[in-house]
This record gives sequence, structure tokens and C-alpha cells, in this order.
Amino acid sequence: MNPNQNYDVLIFSIFGRNTWLAAQLRALGYTVAFLDLTSLFQKGTPEDWEGPFPQVFTDTMERSYCQSLTDQDEYEVLLRGPSIRIKKLGLFEFKADHSRYLVHKWGQEGLWFHETEEMPFLEPPKNLKYPSLWLKGLLKEWRSTTLNPMRESLYLNTPEFPLSSHYVVRHPSREGYLNNSAWLETVGVDIVPVSSWWKCAQESNKKWVLKFENDMVKAQADHLIIGLSSYELHRFSGQLDLGQNKMKVPKGFWTRWTGTCASTEKLAFVPSYSMYLSDLEMGLCNENLIIVIKRPNQQIDVWACITTEVFSEQSFVENTQNEILKNLKNFVPEFFDLKLDSPRLGSDLYSFWPVYDKTLPTLKGKRSLILDNPEVWPGLDNYSRYVFQKNIIQSFKDDIEVDKGVEL
Repeated sequence: MNPNQNYDVLIFSIFGRNTWLAAQLRALGYTVAFLDLTSLFQKGTPEDWEGPFPQVFTDTMERSYCQSLTDQDEYEVLLRGPSIRIKKLGLFEFKADHSRYLVHKWGQEGLWFHETEEMPFLEPPKNLKYPSLWLKGLLKEWRSTTLNPMRESLYLNTPEFPLSSHYVVRHPSREGYLNNSAWLETVGVDIVPVSSWWKCAQESNKKWVLKFENDMVKAQADHLIIGLSSYELHRFSGQLDLGQNKMKVPKGFWTRWTGTCASTEKLAFVPSYSMYLSDLEMGLCNENLIIVIKRPNQQIDVWACITTEVFSEQSFVENTQNEILKNLKNFVPEFFDLKLDSPRLGSDLYSFWPVYDKTLPTLKGKRSLILDNPEVWPGLDNYSRYVFQKNIIQSFKDDIEVDKGVEL
């Protein structure tokens, strides 16, 4: 980056959240500078950064988006899609031949199976105590950025994706994440080197100015896109001035354990990505919903969304872990151990996949400041983020049309 460089857009990103957005804005003709702060978050592993959700690719998604998520690391295609095993009901696989049969048998009509089909419109259920269409609500709450009672899950704005989508489980590496932004240079995005000292603020001319190296080198831009949550930005509170930007404390975190299995032969019968639900009428937090992801070399990742109250005392953490293991053995008896490294509030490990209170207040956006982080996404899964970023891209397209004098 040259000294005193002017840009249209400056993007602060982490864990590859905003790389495709940066490339798309550059393709529209905007000059873009990209600051990747991933290297400053040293705690956790690539599996923690990757999160508990499979990558979802629909037929109408842009090819460049799919490539941006599959070019860096190895991945496995889930031919039958994710699976969810529900206690006392059975197994539901998103892409299995019998999935429509189960939807009908369980009285769960209203799921969207194929993009070629019109998304079903559903009247709100009359019984608000517990929705009759629990499977549709479960698939929304599973990916939600907020913790909600199951009776309210149908009303979430989490985008629905067709169950016939293509599903991928990535096997991430630290190198893959740290190199995620490197390909942006090939499409003309400037990569701003991460410095031990930098400062960014909006100056009187309304430009966002990024300074480092004793103010000798700086970049300024008309628009600033923030890809970090306020929790993640808190460590840079003395360096990034966003005005009134109070830290939003999550109500819970998706938390990863590593598991072991007594029989590697029997592990072969466990799906590569599976969910286990114990009680339909309870929320999906703590030990009720458990996610299992198989990794290479017999590694097993076990995920659950744990409320912050659980982490207030070590005894609660241990009790919850024991309950998770107990519930998991109801489905997969061969599991016999779980390990969680250094659980404590305030660590990087519990900021990667946050869920918030449903009344989460957010920083009021303005045209020069755009948020693209977990606090504003409609869902934590990649499809929800894709929909959100498409809306950001459309707003920049609209600006181009206005600049050209085209009536909208």
C-alpha cells in the first residue's frame, strides 16, 4: 500500500468473513483496502474458527462465492446432507430419499426442498405455546444469532435454504485461514499489512482514516465495513473510534469439545455431520442439541450452544459437559470422553460464534459505516451471511446507478 492512499471502501475482517464481499465490491469498480486481523486472535484452533455449521451451497449461488469457501482447505461433500436424530422420533436427513415421507408422517409440511419449487407460505399457528411445525422452527433456531424459545422460532428472520442444497464440511487449517485474504490481491484488492499499532477514526471531512507507522503511512476511505463483533473489537477500543459503540455481551456461545470413541470401527457408521436433539419442547442451548463433526485422523468435534450463565462457575461447566456426554451416549454409545480446553469467559475462544438476546441493540448504521458481523447477520450459517452480503452489494450497485443518473 502506498502512503496516503485513497480508497472507496476500507474493510476490517477476521476469519474470512468478508473476503468475498471485498472481491465483489472490487468487481463493481470500487477501490478496496482490506485489513485482516485474524493473526491477532491466537487462541482457539481453525476448527473453533470454522464453527458448528456445514457450508450450504444452493444452485443459484454465485460460483465465485462457492469457490471462496472451498479453495483454501480440504472438504467433504455430504451426499445425504446433514442429519438430525431426534429422541423417540428417529432420524431425519436433509437430502435422503425418505425425507419427504418423514415430513408428511410427522405432520411437518411447509419445508422448502428445491429451489425450483415455490417457498411454502404458512399461516402462523394458532397455538403459541408450542408450534405444530417444530421442524421448520428448529431449522431456523439452529442457525439463529439469538436465543429464542422454540414457540417463537417460526417467526425468526433467518433465511430458509432449500433442503436439496449442496452441503460441505470443510477441514480447516490455520494456514488456510491466514491465507484466506491472499487471493484478493489477484482481483485488485489492496491488502493492508497488520501492524502492532494502528488507529482508525472518521475525520471532519467524513473520511475514514487508518494511520500506522507513526502517521507516516495512512489510508483513507469513504466507507468502512466492520466484520468484527463489538466483543471482538473491544481489544482495539483504543485504536478504532466508532462513536457510541458499546460492547454487546453474548447470551451464549457455540462451544467445541473434542471427543473420543471407544471403537473406531463403529465410528465409521456415525455421519460426518450429525445433530442430536433430546427434547423437542426445550430450547436448543446447553445439552439439548448436540452437533458432532468427524474430522480426519479419527478426531471428533462436539458442539453445543452454551449459555453464559453456565460458564459463571466451573461446576456448571462440568455438569453441563457430563450431561452432554450422557445425552450423546443415548444416540452414540461408543462415545466415552470429552475435552474442553480452558473454559473461561472473556477469552477469544468464546467470541467466535456468539448468540445474543433477541432484543439485541445494534450500532446505528450510517451510509459511511456498514456492519457485516454476527451482531447483524440474520443467521450464523454461511447461507444467511451470503444473503446479507448480497444486500450490501446491491446497495453499492444502487449508488453506481444514482451516480450515473439512472432513475431507480
